[in-house]
Formats: sequence, structure tokens, C-alpha cells
Amino acid sequence: MSGAWHLDWLDLEAQAWVHTRGKGISVALLDSGVAAVGDLRGPGLTRLTFSGRPGVARDRSPSGHGTAVMGLMASAQRGVVGVAPDASYTVIDVYGAVGAPVAFRVAAGFKVAVERGADVICCPFTLPRLGGGVLEAVQTALEAGVVVVVASGNEPARASAFPERVEGVVSVAAVRSDGSLMPQSRIGPWTTIAAPGMRMSTWTTRDTVGTSFRGTSAAAPILAGVAAVALARALDLGGESMRAQIGRSFPARLRASSRPLTQRGARSGQVGGVDVGALFASLEDET
Repeated sequence: MSGAWHLDWLDLEAQAWVHTRGKGISVALLDSGVAAVGDLRGPGLTRLTFSGRPGVARDRSPSGHGTAVMGLMASAQRGVVGVAPDASYTVIDVYGAVGAPVAFRVAAGFKVAVERGADVICCPFTLPRLGGGVLEAVQTALEAGVVVVVASGNEPARASAFPERVEGVVSVAAVRSDGSLMPQSRIGPWTTIAAPGMRMSTWTTRDTVGTSFRGTSAAAPILAGVAAVALARALDLGGESMRAQIGRSFPARLRASSRPLTQRGARSGQVGGVDVGALFASLEDET
């Protein structure tokens, strides 16, 4: 199985990239930072601390989490092809000393992202509680028309407050290349959609291409990239007013345009997979 199988599964070339690769859309990633590897070097990627100060090119996750996530959205280099390489990107470091996102830093990161005009905010993690002002910060972003994409989690029996107790966000489960739900992907009534998340090709902090990144941490940036290209298409079709309209209706639009997943196991049928062709067709119907 190729690590770039998601490009064919999404049918990006025919359904989205023939129109746009995300130009004009701003995406903020809240994560562990991004190392200077591959084409994730240089001025094309803005790095900030959770307080909005200039950051450094580093990844504070031992697994290189933020670097792998950013590659799936933004890279345009052979071996790693992001879903929306022409969008503009900002990474905001929200990790603490324990090597995981910290609630008050996440809340502050949301504020920075909104102030900088983000159209999409990608959160490839869950939080066990909604302390530190997270709920208020997310609601402010949603009221501003930002599409907030959150990983649904990789432990089926372990609940999380974020995203499960936050209405209006796009909660993303993960699927395998055969279109079946990954067994470790947590789903429930709060889950919006499923996207590719198995053995993804992306950057490591060693400046090599790895093919083992997986889970809802991989599915979330794939879906955030889909959101970026969809919003870019809306911008092309109807200007800023249409982009704002699509942004506010995005979770419902994803559900309405989703496709059935391959039936495998008792949880099959509880969530649909993202269908880029149907999603883009729904945008054309708005014009």
C-alpha cells in the first residue's frame, strides 16, 4: 500500500486540484511545532508560540507529531504531497513540558489564530477537559466563521471533552485504504466525518519521509486540507461572502455529501467518509 494512497482515495486531482490547491486560504495548526525539513523550511510557513510571538523551527514532540501533520497539509515535494499545498500556513506551538497540548495554551493558540485571520484551525489531538478557556476560545472561532477540525481520538473506550462536548467543530475519524474504519478510531454521535489515516507518507524530524504515521492525528490534517481547498473554491465561485457561508455550514455540508464506508465490524455505518467530488458539487449548486 502506497503511503500516498489518500490522494487517489480522495480523487483530489480530478475533483479539487483541477480548480484549486487552496490558494487564498489561511490554515493554522495547533500542535508541537514543525521542524525545518523538506519543503517545510523557509518563510512559507509561519511559526509562532501560543502567545503569538515568533517561534523557532523545532518540533517538541518526541514522535515529530507536528512535522508529520503539517506535511500532510502543506508539503508539495516529491514523496510528500499535501492536500492543500497552495494555502498559507501558521503553526502555533501549544505543547507543554509533558510533551502534549496544554489546555490554556490551546485556548491562547485559538485566539492567536483568529486574530491572524485563520480560515481553518487544525487540532490533531483531543483534550480530557475543557478548562483553561478552551470552550470559549473555540466558540469565538466558530462565531468568526472559522472551520475547526479536531481528531476524534485513537482509543475507542476513552472519552474526551474536546471534541466530544463542543458543538460545531468537525470531528474526524480515520479510515484505511479499503474505506473501512480503523479499529482504534473513536467514534460517536459527535463524529462528523472520516478521512484517510492509515500509513501516511509524510515528513519526519530526521528530514526523511516516513510511511507509518496513522490514526486520527493523520486524518485531521487530511480533512483540514480538504476544508482549505473547498473554501478556496468557494472563494473563487462567490467571493468572501460565499467563503464565509460555506465555512459556517461546513460540518453539515460534510455530513450531507459523505459516502458510505466499507462494512467491516459492528461500528460500520455509524459515520460516513469524506467525498470530495460530492462536496465540490454542493459548492457549485450554491452559485
